[in-house]
Amino acid sequence: MRIPSYTIDLLILSHNNLKHLTMIKLIFYLKSDKVNKAEQHPIYLKLTYKGKSTTLSTSKSLSKERWKSVCKVFFFIHLMFV
Repeated sequence: MRIPSYTIDLLILSHNNLKHLTMIKLIFYLKSDKVNKAEQHPIYLKLTYKGKSTTLSTSKSLSKERWKSVCKVFFFIHLMFV
């Protein structure tokens, strides 16, 4: 079963030019191929800015079940603000 990820798209206005928008994409996901002794998977962040991306570890871990419930809460909150 696929583990869901959570994506946040941010549009940022430049303070110098109000017509200039910058898009930043954040994708949080579990690294399913790694697991610690507590049966938890590390949480990673993929950050994309101006077409370039990098992946970072958040130094946090969660079980798959907890991650799925967190993603559902984030999705519900996202729907409230869109």
